[in-house]
Amino acid sequence: MSHLLSVDALSFSYGFQKRKFFKNVVGNPALVDVSFELAEGESLGIVGESGSGKSTLARLLLRLLQPNQGQILYRSQDAFSKAYKRRDYAKCVQLIFQDPLSSLNPRRTVLQTLMEVLVFHQKSAPKKNIQAQAINLLSEVGLNESSSAHYPHELSGGQRQRLAIARALAVRPELLVADEVVSALDVSVQAQIIQLIQTLLKEHELSLIFISHDLAVVQQLTSTTLVMFQGRIVEILPSEKLDQARHPYTQSLLKAIPVLDPRQRRTHSMCLDREVSLSGCPFLSRCNISSTRCQDDIPPLINIGKNQKIACWNAE
Repeated sequence: MSHLLSVDALSFSYGFQKRKFFKNVVGNPALVDVSFELAEGESLGIVGESGSGKSTLARLLLRLLQPNQGQILYRSQDAFSKAYKRRDYAKCVQLIFQDPLSSLNPRRTVLQTLMEVLVFHQKSAPKKNIQAQAINLLSEVGLNESSSAHYPHELSGGQRQRLAIARALAVRPELLVADEVVSALDVSVQAQIIQLIQTLLKEHELSLIFISHDLAVVQQLTSTTLVMFQGRIVEILPSEKLDQARHPYTQSLLKAIPVLDPRQRRTHSMCLDREVSLSGCPFLSRCNISSTRCQDDIPPLINIGKNQKIACWNAE
């Protein structure tokens, strides 16, 4: 499979200012040297606690932010090059927001919301064709045609999320970036949305980047998992082998997954509330297998097996 998306040494800091004659203002680093690749038809899960850089990475992939260093290649072409127009890139990569109510126009009905996108990208198409496409999109995501006259506030949480997915599909993208799309939904509705996304991925042969803090959902929906901590990638491994994670941070996330059976519950072996280390390994102050080397050097992301990478000096 060819690479659809390649991210190389991507770094971004909020408050960064590039100066011509004076020293640059660094600001607060949100991403540090992030690199990964996504093949056509592949689904990648990105997990980590709040503040790990997941949403910032999503904004960069959507060209909503400009990286300080590194590059994003889409089909081997620089996504930020002048040759790549914003409208053309939007046809390739689409975002599904976490909170659809805040991202949908409250003054537009369901049908108007979809037609607005279609008209923008198909200016010469007849109105009847545009309306037929919008109705077909509703059917694809499991919404009745009768809901086309409703406003966002008249829909349930699951219906609004289906509308948000339909709006993203309107331009027939190749890559979907889903940012915490099921975190605010009930468990039963979560299962329905996850099943819908799985169906759409197969029907439209889409690639997916699924951002979440829920490892259980990521394991169900994606083929590869990328674990982030404080803006850095600490581990990459197949989602089906999450139980074989080697990094202590990934292991702590696994232990935090709720288990109904008290006989199968696991206890935390490290504290997740300590402050982040300011030197050496970012996970140093929370780690229970740290050594002297961890205090001085930041571990690089290296291969330790088939399709598995880790940034830890003592993972062995």
